[in-house]
Amino acid sequence: MNLRWLISRRREYKVVKLIPIRFSKPVVPDDIKDSSLEQRLVKELEENKIEIEEKDILVITSKIVSLLEGNAVQISSIKPRWRIKFLSKLFSIDSHRLELVFREGKVLGIVPLRRIMNDKFIRNFYLKHSRDIKATQEMLRKNFVNVPMTNKLGLIFDNGGIDGSNVPEGFLVPLPKDPCLSAKKIRDYIRRKYNKNVAVVVTDTLSVPNRTGALDVCVGCSGIYPITVNESGPDLFKPNKFGGNVVVVDAVAAIGGAVMGGNTELTPVIIVRGFEYKFWEDKGDCEEYQSIISFPMRSKIKAGFYTVLNTILFKLAQFFLFLKSGR
Repeated sequence: MNLRWLISRRREYKVVKLIPIRFSKPVVPDDIKDSSLEQRLVKELEENKIEIEEKDILVITSKIVSLLEGNAVQISSIKPRWRIKFLSKLFSIDSHRLELVFREGKVLGIVPLRRIMNDKFIRNFYLKHSRDIKATQEMLRKNFVNVPMTNKLGLIFDNGGIDGSNVPEGFLVPLPKDPCLSAKKIRDYIRRKYNKNVAVVVTDTLSVPNRTGALDVCVGCSGIYPITVNESGPDLFKPNKFGGNVVVVDAVAAIGGAVMGGNTELTPVIIVRGFEYKFWEDKGDCEEYQSIISFPMRSKIKAGFYTVLNTILFKLAQFFLFLKSGR
């Protein structure tokens, strides 16, 4: 393949626009009485005077999806079982939240957050990057002693993805029950109303391993194929390259989340315009999505076992050969 042709192709830059949709007011649990998720979304688009274009990507935070699908839970309505109460007292976790966590998914582990925060460097880092140092200290002291981690939608969430931020006092909001189906309903509604084919990406925020902050990832999508198909494609110097498939829905979710913010911005929806992607006529089925985005658990366990075994053999060989690694 001609190198000059490849470079000239790369110089054909395309402009990608990120358009935040500012809501007129915060979404609250009672809003479900007035309109559906799709209707509220269209209402906010029209109030922002935004015209939908072909192949726009609507990036929507899962909190809004859950609230407008009626998934918010009033804390006073949660009745923890006695075993949950015992466990919550033992590990200093709110019993109502823990009961809801058990409903949402399997607990894989408990992060001892308070103990971790006793590390001087970590604690000072968080306090240095805090808007309100006293509030941060109080939250770490009272609310986040131990954090349960759960497996849901193929991802690892703290507190089962249950969140109490940006909602009225006394409510908790779990993840959407089926974010892929929610995304498809939005996409179909927009196609009927505007005669435009769009994609929808539903996002949630996750902690990033070996990073000090969080990042938005895709928990469900419709209309966009989740990964790029570039395996064994050419690079700048060779006809075939191993790898190259990008998890495009996570990339879109991350940039969308960075523009949305998570405090008082009132922009829970972002339109990504001009981004090229492979259109996908999906069924709104998260199992179908998971089969593309992630390998089956059996394959992961097998891969993990062989990786650990191989690493042990490698380290033993390195030790007996007196080989030292660089820093």
